Amino acid sequence: MSVDACRMEAVPSLQPICDAAEGYRAHLLSLGDGGGFPAARVHGYTDESIVVESAVASGVSHEAAEHGIARFHDELANVMSEGEEELARDQPAYPDAAESTAELDKHGFVQTVSTGNMRYAAETELRVAGLDSHLRLDLGAYGSDSRDRLELHAVVADR
Repeated sequence: MSVDACRMEAVPSLQPICDAAEGYRAHLLSLGDGGGFPAARVHGYTDESIVVESAVASGVSHEAAEHGIARFHDELANVMSEGEEELARDQPAYPDAAESTAELDKHGFVQTVSTGNMRYAAETELRVAGLDSHLRLDLGAYGSDSRDRLELHAVVADR
């Protein structure tokens, strides 16, 4: 959920997370190269870790940030559902990705994903990009399985 959308809803229980997102965004932009893109990166972290650490870095107590995680899951699902058209437009699949997964499937390879994204977000992104038809998403590992990305390979192995 964007900070603006968060504020428009005026949901009191979300206000600390909204404030944290706004503060953290300003902090990241202040570290940027002048072009608006933050120098700090969050690649390699799970969605939950990013949300909690962003909130804490913005002055929200760790307890309050943790308390907001359940709501984050619900809001993320809503945002992903409502934003499918935008997602398709702004985040297309890499060229030939669908063809590659189809070819591997044709040769009997079992394919899945391991990602720090929440499962719903990952499944939505893959479906919207047309990449889900040859993947065994039930075997994948997601940020909703563990906040520690280094534990995700074990989740795939267990499944």
